[in-house]
Amino acid sequence: MNGRARAAVSAVRADATDIFQATFTERLRVCTCSEQSVSEAPMRNQLFATTTIVLCASAALAHAETPATEEVRTLGFVEVFGNWGVNFGQTEFIPDGAPGHSKYPFASGFGGGAAVGIVVLPSWLSIFVDYRYGSTRTVTGELTGALSDVHGELSYHSFTAGVRIERPAWRGAAYAQMAAGALLPFHQTIEFEYAPMLAAVGITGEGTRRDHFGAARGVEAEMGYHFDLPSRFYVGTGIRVATFQASNNGRDTKLDNFVLDFTALPPVAVTRNIHFSKHGGPNMPTTYSVQDIRLNVSVGYRF
Repeated sequence: MNGRARAAVSAVRADATDIFQATFTERLRVCTCSEQSVSEAPMRNQLFATTTIVLCASAALAHAETPATEEVRTLGFVEVFGNWGVNFGQTEFIPDGAPGHSKYPFASGFGGGAAVGIVVLPSWLSIFVDYRYGSTRTVTGELTGALSDVHGELSYHSFTAGVRIERPAWRGAAYAQMAAGALLPFHQTIEFEYAPMLAAVGITGEGTRRDHFGAARGVEAEMGYHFDLPSRFYVGTGIRVATFQASNNGRDTKLDNFVLDFTALPPVAVTRNIHFSKHGGPNMPTTYSVQDIRLNVSVGYRF
């Protein structure tokens, strides 16, 4: 409110107050004068009108002195996140006590990443890109008389782009998003720790198999809730599901002191590279899928 408008409203208030005081004084004077006869109804009407003017002027000034709350427009967001989950893309390769018996690896682990998005339709639709790192480690296994410990590890990096739908709810917003992208070339590692009994055939220490895969294409989806914090920050939690398909075409599997067949008599530890190619050769490529479900926790800022 500018100074000129404030002065005008103050003048209205002052004039109304003066009128009220003058009228009230006149009313007292009339009531004390016995020789004058004045009707009560007109005087009440005048007092009511004067009081109304004063109240209206006060309300107008109070409204003018209270700044209007302007809706702050959101242009986009940035956020970082961490997660924990399990991977379903691995086959049963963990030995379970006896040759020929294996169990599901139940690979689990932590991950994290970051995302940045631009609002397309306020309070509804955004587009975003994100980077994600994930790692998993399998449960351990053993092979009686041959392996003291077996476990596998997988780590990967992904870049995706997609859309996010977000609607205000309670003290924040519910959201759902879908994205497509790629995993960078990655590898899976299986490690053996040999039992002391194998020392009799010259196998000791540890053995490693590392399977390399090319870039994988896939999609991921997430649903959850963002809880608003002061200063345009928010925290969120959601469930993320992802699936990516890769191939080892043109890639190698590297064996280092690794026993491929424990049923052989005696077992033999191998150190070599195995190349896979669909353009001829003894080793045809295979596909591998990275499928995981993760509990995601994020912290973000709307700008």
